[in-house]
Amino acid sequence: MAPAVAKFIATRSIDEAATLVCLDDIPDLEYRDYAQKVLEASKSEELVELCENPTVLGLLDSAGFVGQQLSLENAHVAVQQIIMHEVLNKRSGEMADIASGMETLSLQKLLSACPDLVNVVFPLSKA
Repeated sequence: MAPAVAKFIATRSIDEAATLVCLDDIPDLEYRDYAQKVLEASKSEELVELCENPTVLGLLDSAGFVGQQLSLENAHVAVQQIIMHEVLNKRSGEMADIASGMETLSLQKLLSACPDLVNVVFPLSKA
């Protein structure tokens, strides 16, 4: 489990979990690959070519990166938005449901009080 996901389940805070997200947390390997290509682009032409791909356009749109053209200057921001959407925002309802279920066992309260136990309850992926 991605550390950011475990943090969200333990705290129900997108803001706290956001500090832990990284590219490797994107569960869809194709989406992760496209995000990596955006980050690695060294020429504007590479970004233009990527933006011709409907999957890349869909990723940017879903992540809220709209109304602006992808450029070398804003590629990092665009990828950060993709990561946030794919890792946390897109799945926040399901993660909140898990946290609610854990509340019935008082486990969520325990994890909030003792953050070090998150690693014991949730095996974290190694990025």
